Amino acid sequence: MTDSSFFDETILVITANNSRFDSICNILNTLHITRILREKNGIDGLKSLVSNHPELVLLDNDLTDGFSNHWIEKASRTQNPYCIVMAEPNMPATLKIQAVQAGACDIIESRFLHEELGKSLMKAKTRSARVSFLEMESEKVIRQNMDSLIRLFTAFVSTRTRAGQPVTDQDVRQFFPDADYTHIQPNVLVEAAIKNNFHQVISYATPTLLCVEDEPELQDIFHRVFSHCHVVSALSAEEALAHMKHQHFDTALVDIGLPGMQGDTLVGELKTLDPKLDIIVVTAFDNSPLIVNCFKRGAGNYIVKPFDIDELSEKVTEAYEKKILHYSLNKPLRYFERTYKPD
Repeated sequence: MTDSSFFDETILVITANNSRFDSICNILNTLHITRILREKNGIDGLKSLVSNHPELVLLDNDLTDGFSNHWIEKASRTQNPYCIVMAEPNMPATLKIQAVQAGACDIIESRFLHEELGKSLMKAKTRSARVSFLEMESEKVIRQNMDSLIRLFTAFVSTRTRAGQPVTDQDVRQFFPDADYTHIQPNVLVEAAIKNNFHQVISYATPTLLCVEDEPELQDIFHRVFSHCHVVSALSAEEALAHMKHQHFDTALVDIGLPGMQGDTLVGELKTLDPKLDIIVVTAFDNSPLIVNCFKRGAGNYIVKPFDIDELSEKVTEAYEKKILHYSLNKPLRYFERTYKPD
């Protein structure tokens, strides 16, 4: 008997075919899946996607109000659900390829729904679990590292205090070299460490992420995926540069297809303001000469729309690891050992 918890997420079915919808419901009911939504056209499907956040979408390849591949591409750029296309037997192979390129995760011929839908749901469940694991591991590793760094910093301050030795601004910068000292003075961290106020120091040391993207739906995804970071949104190049002039960021996600300033120019301007900034370029076109120019200007990585959430998480985590997981612990530890003077 199928476990009732096999797939407890919401499923959105987009089809104008009543008999097909009834068949899908019967199949899902046998799998003890009851959280089913239905829309009859692509426009209402997009509205439901935004308001209900379904993890999986089943849609006809011949939507009545538009070609399904356009719908899939839009969905992948916003909520990124697991999209399964229900294809007619005569669906051309070229259209199937285009559906996959648009972001479809699986294609099932309607006549084989009963045999194939369960398998596809298992793949969707596996992807969902992998994404959740990556997000949790990313947060766990960063938090563990930050906890260790802050405890090391607190021990350093404690030994200096007991020995009657001052903790200088230079000392603090050895522990937090990339911090935004225009908004918080080093002595504030020293005072927090003396009082064992871990919360204040942790909030200060939380990684910061600048997201330059003019689509509010994608900004919402960035905020949800990187909830363990301090995320700042910029809807234009000008807004991004304004944020950079007043705040420190560890990493920037930069859509280089924004109207106005050329993408590689924006990357160059950001690196001029902060040469240590890690920049991940977001683009709708792979192998574009603009991407090459962005790398020449200082970008460190890129990702192509529509992207997988797990791929995005991996790239951002990789950027953080360079600063946080390696440098932020090893160098302060060596500094602590070198300057430690027992009572």
